[in-house]
Amino acid sequence: MQHGRPGPILLVDDQADVSEVLRTALVLEGYEVVVASNGFEALTMIDDLPTPSLIVLDLMMPVMNGWEFREAQLRNPRLADVPTIILSALRSGQTDELLAPAITLAKPLAAERIVETVRSLIGPPDRHG
Repeated sequence: MQHGRPGPILLVDDQADVSEVLRTALVLEGYEVVVASNGFEALTMIDDLPTPSLIVLDLMMPVMNGWEFREAQLRNPRLADVPTIILSALRSGQTDELLAPAITLAKPLAAERIVETVRSLIGPPDRHG
């Protein structure tokens, strides 16, 4: 369990329209969200951020895709245990064991679904911070 102020949610998706809908939904709920457009950008940003409280990760992206990011995440002691939600247009069963124990949600998805899943994983936002 993290102590002190929780880190932001890291949203990694190359589709700006998807990122904006999900970011807006989470911010309206009171969560802090930072957005990266690919895995490489996300890994670069992480050094300057508190440890994320949650990572929302698209699989299909240019530069560094979700699988490559996930490999780097699991090798990084700071990120390995961060809860992760995988966004994928692939049908269930087409993802691989590298993604476990992450939760996989199928795209397209309603913003309410991501908010519900985030709340179930990390609880309500800290409205006192």
